[in-house]
Amino acid sequence: MGKNVWQKTTKKTDVHYFIRQIDTGGFFGLEELCNIGLLKVEGKNSEARQVSRQLRVTTMSNCKLLYMTSTAFFRIFQKYELEKLKEFCEEVDLADIESRVRNNWMHKKRLHKQLHEAVVDSQNRENRLAPWLNKVHSKKHNLPNILLEDNRIKVIDTRVRKFILTDPEEYNRDLKEKEKEAVLREMIAREEEAARHADDESSLGR
Repeated sequence: MGKNVWQKTTKKTDVHYFIRQIDTGGFFGLEELCNIGLLKVEGKNSEARQVSRQLRVTTMSNCKLLYMTSTAFFRIFQKYELEKLKEFCEEVDLADIESRVRNNWMHKKRLHKQLHEAVVDSQNRENRLAPWLNKVHSKKHNLPNILLEDNRIKVIDTRVRKFILTDPEEYNRDLKEKEKEAVLREMIAREEEAARHADDESSLGR
């Protein structure tokens, strides 16, 4: 914006991410109750109060729901039972979900850029293939892995924040943080690619 004056823009997005569908006879909420119960058994009451619900359940049709209060649950299940139940709990890795959402958006962004570079003449700035460019602008990607993740992701809210940087050291530090994030995303993408290759090789081996 000027000499030693920069404007930093940050964007945060809240999303719903579909985990799985609960069928007839299924149950939910057990993970948090087990964590709370085991912490209380160990005398960590302050930590137990900080445990919150990780998931939200939505019914798609009329159904009957049987529930048990936490008081009744802890009266029936003691330490031994809680430890056994814990083995069957499905822990939700929020960091992994965040990584999947970020990678999906980055993948679409890379495809958008690649298609744009493929159909635009950089010298004359004229469209060589207008229909392809329209497809780029519409951002419609029909690859199965993108469609699968898109069906899981629902954007709730997006917040954009702008503030001024006047310290060169702070500006450079911010650039280094962006470089670290880029390197981390690259490492995650390489690890996922290696895992996919390993799965493909194992399936061929069978």
